[in-house]
Amino acid sequence: MPHRHAMNWGLLLGLVFSLGYWLCTFPALAWIQYIFFPIEIFIIYRLTVHCRETECNGTMSYGQSLWYIVQLVMYASLILALFVYLHCKVLNPDYIAEQLAVVETVMETMPQFEDDAESFQAMTDMFGMVITPLNMAIAQLWVRLMEALFVGLILSAFIKRDKTPFDGNETIVNDDNQDINQD
Repeated sequence: MPHRHAMNWGLLLGLVFSLGYWLCTFPALAWIQYIFFPIEIFIIYRLTVHCRETECNGTMSYGQSLWYIVQLVMYASLILALFVYLHCKVLNPDYIAEQLAVVETVMETMPQFEDDAESFQAMTDMFGMVITPLNMAIAQLWVRLMEALFVGLILSAFIKRDKTPFDGNETIVNDDNQDINQD
């Protein structure tokens, strides 16, 4: 059952997504996102191939592969969204304020805000209202689902495998009704 397979392995992938997110929250480790993204893609590829071989008898169409990848990442994204919410609400409640301070610092260097203190204040107030733990969790969920769709469109072309006449252990009966094994 590919659905159950996606659910079970989506939990593991969600833990990998959460670890990558958590490590990237430390400014000194922000570069690690460039390592985690290819690792995540490789894990998605291997899990889809594993599903094809164990759950789908070695065959999987392009559409089945794409749907499996979207399901897998959907379950993983739910775990990640829960972690992001808990991280911003419980584990590090100052995280959003720290990120807003970084945004303000970057905005101060922008030429369009040099002489316009009113626009600067309006933008920082808007960011303060929009960036909440719940919105960050929902944003992670949607970003990962769009990422899954994009990655799935590419990976499914390499993962799909149609059943051929040479697959399996088929029995051929000759004219005398005697079984002749193809092996």
